[in-house]
Amino acid sequence: MTVLSPRLIQVTWQAPKYSGDSVIGYEVSYNQSTAAKDTTIVVGEDTFGQEIRDLTPYTYYQVQVAAKSFGITGPKSFAKVVQTLEDGKLERAKSPFAHSQPPFFSFYYYLFGVYLS
Repeated sequence: MTVLSPRLIQVTWQAPKYSGDSVIGYEVSYNQSTAAKDTTIVVGEDTFGQEIRDLTPYTYYQVQVAAKSFGITGPKSFAKVVQTLEDGKLERAKSPFAHSQPPFFSFYYYLFGVYLS
């Protein structure tokens, strides 16, 4: 996950390890870390990245991605938290909370889950 500006972040992910039922798309869910309700963007099966726009400057956001199949949505990825830049700053910054993968995860999640890059 990369912060591009005070109001824009770029989210990327990897496809699930197992896609027994064909993946037909992905749900990118995000919210301000203090908000209870997610905003969701649905993208196609060959999409492995999405810009999230119109964010509030200098604010923490939690982001998760889930693979979609016919009639079913897989488990959400482990959440990553990122802080948008202050107004007037445009440099690219990696999330200080962005970890490649959690140290422990279930076998089901490993096979069917999506990992944020």
